[in-house]
Amino acid sequence: MAENRFTPKNHEEPQKRILIIDGNDGEEFLRVRKEKLEEAGNYVVDYEQDGSKAIERIRHFRPDVITLDVILAGGMDGGEVCKQMISDPELSGLPIVWVSALWERTPGPEETAAERKDYAWVRFLSKQGLKTDTLVKEIEEAYAAAPGPGQHPSVVQDSGAPQ
Repeated sequence: MAENRFTPKNHEEPQKRILIIDGNDGEEFLRVRKEKLEEAGNYVVDYEQDGSKAIERIRHFRPDVITLDVILAGGMDGGEVCKQMISDPELSGLPIVWVSALWERTPGPEETAAERKDYAWVRFLSKQGLKTDTLVKEIEEAYAAAPGPGQHPSVVQDSGAPQ
């Protein structure tokens, strides 16, 4: 195996790169979430709070999975970031785990079955009471189901977020 800066020293599976895009919770919250995710799995984690800088940060950081909030700083919300990702051949197909306080609870599988059929790599989680192990599980499932960059359906749709 060729070594690079993301190859763990024990040469196990390469680290997944996770980008948290969240403009609503503050720097300290994001730093703690980053640390918890890095401790919980084989991850390199970074974050961006400004929606207007999100696409640039995605291109620079090259994440394997994105966690995305609806409410962002900088004048662009998560829905707009998602639409730009879907319409971009380099970014379409990246798995997205929506994490938002706008949802009082995480929707059940029956509520998101239609979205998961066509968009199996998109997940919806409520921030309320969200535990790191639940987030890790959804990140891993979204990653496993993702078609990969450039493989997203060409139709740009609404995020399908539960109301």
